[in-house]
Amino acid sequence: MKPGFHDPTGPLAQGDIHFSIHRGYYIVRVLISVLFVVLAVVFGIFGVTPVLLPFAGIFLVWGGTGLHVLLTSPVFSLGRDALTVSYARAGKNFRMSLVSLNCIISDLLTNPRARSGTIFISNNLRQVTIPKRLDVSSREILELLVERTTTLVEERRNFSAPPPQLKDITRKFQEQGLGEQVSIFKGPEIKYSWPRGVYRIVCILLYLMSLGFCASIDRAREFSVGAVVGISIFWGFMFVLGYIAPRIKKEEWLLVFPAGIAMIGKVMQGHLLWYEIKACKYRYLTGRHRASSGLYLVISTRASISISIPDIYSVPLPCIEQIILRQARQSGVFIK
Repeated sequence: MKPGFHDPTGPLAQGDIHFSIHRGYYIVRVLISVLFVVLAVVFGIFGVTPVLLPFAGIFLVWGGTGLHVLLTSPVFSLGRDALTVSYARAGKNFRMSLVSLNCIISDLLTNPRARSGTIFISNNLRQVTIPKRLDVSSREILELLVERTTTLVEERRNFSAPPPQLKDITRKFQEQGLGEQVSIFKGPEIKYSWPRGVYRIVCILLYLMSLGFCASIDRAREFSVGAVVGISIFWGFMFVLGYIAPRIKKEEWLLVFPAGIAMIGKVMQGHLLWYEIKACKYRYLTGRHRASSGLYLVISTRASISISIPDIYSVPLPCIEQIILRQARQSGVFIK
């Protein structure tokens, strides 16, 4: 495995893992937010200084999201084939089969040195957010989640209705006794979009900061209704844009086979052999044909060419990466 995703051998790797949020962190977060917002409002009302008002929106959103996590207090149980989630206020739990997942994304993927980060997972029916601060290591949870999901994906080996080009290729490998080493992934899939979620939060922050700025410069204490309406319409429009994004809509296929990888479709075509690949890393990218999650696996070749694999397939991109690394290693090639 490449650095950052190792074969889990620690105590968390054995059996079911039960974990929840770090309550102390979220309590402190809410208290700091409430204190700052109260001070900003009081200082503004009594004319001490209006400078804090624009920044009160940041703490309001930061504390509000922390309060939501604290009130729901999710408890997780990661088993060999499923993730069970229960919420305090909902009074119920649900179970997500790992083999049904089509999306696993986290800022931990693009920041290998970070030890904690939010993890988003989803299938065609449900989306789950694992908060940033847990009572165990977020990175270890992510690694175990990816490792166990990848194992189930490899056991399933779904070859449903591949295009004619892939049928011929897979038939040849099956005749050579290498059929079990071939993986086919179909896209595109609509997945959770982490960048769009961040964009919408930023819109809310800027909206609240705009209101605070208007209030801080209004010396007559008369807040213009027209200004409020104008600001609300503008940021409301910007917020709605966060739900609109271009994405790949035509059928695409990714083939991982003993000698390399191949992409066959209307938008992406080409192939790489293992000895041509030098390194791979995650990036959040934008462009004409975006992955809905915004996540890409960027492969660097020895010819100084970069090829991006978008997170559009029916299997989470981190699982595809693990299968690529394993296949390459079995061929004697170690990718950084």
